Amino acid sequence: MILEEIIGAIIDPVFIIFMLIIFYYFFKKRVFLILSLLFFIMFGIFPLNKILNESLLVHDEWNASDVTGFIVLGGNNDRVLKGLEIAKNYPDKKVIFTGGKSLFSETSQAQKAKFFLSLVRNEEILYESKSVNTFENAKFTYEKFKPGKDLYIIVTSDYHYKRSVEIFKKVGWNVKSFLKKDENYNFFKSCCGYGPFNNLYKLTDNFSYTRNVLREYVALLYYRLKY
Repeated sequence: MILEEIIGAIIDPVFIIFMLIIFYYFFKKRVFLILSLLFFIMFGIFPLNKILNESLLVHDEWNASDVTGFIVLGGNNDRVLKGLEIAKNYPDKKVIFTGGKSLFSETSQAQKAKFFLSLVRNEEILYESKSVNTFENAKFTYEKFKPGKDLYIIVTSDYHYKRSVEIFKKVGWNVKSFLKKDENYNFFKSCCGYGPFNNLYKLTDNFSYTRNVLREYVALLYYRLKY
């Protein structure tokens, strides 16, 4: 957990740009200044994060009638909101929320989610509150709920689908991604639309999202090598 936070800080685009400027200041090498400008354009202006994120998406075909339930992975509030929407729209399906304590919290993500999900319904909503990473999400829920070959749908952040689906399948789950691909799907239109620079002024958001996407690529590589 601590190692993940350290690696995440190192590959933060703002940190990279800051260090390049520091190197330029001390070593007076123009290459550092050029690289800092290049990274600023790539991470903050050019829609590189959107292109990288699109490569992490997993689209699947599934029908609600074939699905036993949904697995909502902890991590941020957006996923809890997705869980709320699913619990409401699929009242006859199981909803599993998985997520333990983070490094800076004494309350598990599952406990926090339970407060909100219980406002929608209590039936068939299950919780796993010990896992602290994606592999443990998959392993602990599999051991606790013993799904067999029943089909479950993974619900998580866009950039997290590829790693999540791969790990859950490796553990033994029969899962598919919540995302469905439109028949007119186009990679570049999907990631960048018709206005790839519409978020030009949102530098903070761009840097933040790029950090998440870069961390995901590192995590994906790590999990593939380890598991």
